Amino acid sequence: MGALAGWRRSARRLAARPARKRERENMADSEDDVAAEDAATAQAGANAKKSAAVERVLLGCTGALQMLSIGEYIMAMRSAGAERIGVVLSPSAAAMTSPASLEAIVNEVFVELPMARNHIALSREYQRMAVVPATANFLAGAATGSARNAVELMLIAMPAPSVIVPAMNGAMWAKPAVQRNVATLVEDGHTVLKPTVREVFEAASQKFKRGVSSSTPYEVARAIQEVPA
Repeated sequence: MGALAGWRRSARRLAARPARKRERENMADSEDDVAAEDAATAQAGANAKKSAAVERVLLGCTGALQMLSIGEYIMAMRSAGAERIGVVLSPSAAAMTSPASLEAIVNEVFVELPMARNHIALSREYQRMAVVPATANFLAGAATGSARNAVELMLIAMPAPSVIVPAMNGAMWAKPAVQRNVATLVEDGHTVLKPTVREVFEAASQKFKRGVSSSTPYEVARAIQEVPA
């Protein structure tokens, strides 16, 4: 009897092995299906994000100290998806950098707009404009619809709202007149990335001190991609 019972237990274990194997195979197949579905969803999201990316950016620059870092902003825009970048310089910005140097990392640079491609024609070639850096003088002109230079002119001509990145001393930023201009630009539909308090280099004193600083290249590049048209 003992031998017979042992044989029966062995037979049941042997019979159960194929069932357990099939169960493991079914579980593995199910996990593979879930993984494939997750991969497909991720790829679809990536494709949708790519198709929605702002790939043509017009960068307007005015004459603030942050012009010394403009290359970092351009590289961040490239990394975020901008495949074509045009740069429009105000006269003061052009005096702080070399347009020829910028041409090495962007597609085209303008200080004055050519007659063959005026402001309306150029505005149709780009999806979004970002003004980096934006001086207090620029904010005043933009808030009143001024077109004193190519940067202000393009801001008016662009059909989509723009991203504006103020750059100035903390005392200037706090002035009621500057804040009124910022409020007007926001009311007009533009996105103004307000400065934040951090350790900054002050040109007036030639020292590092606590003050207001413009948004980082990454923050600006992200805003360009996320601001609704």
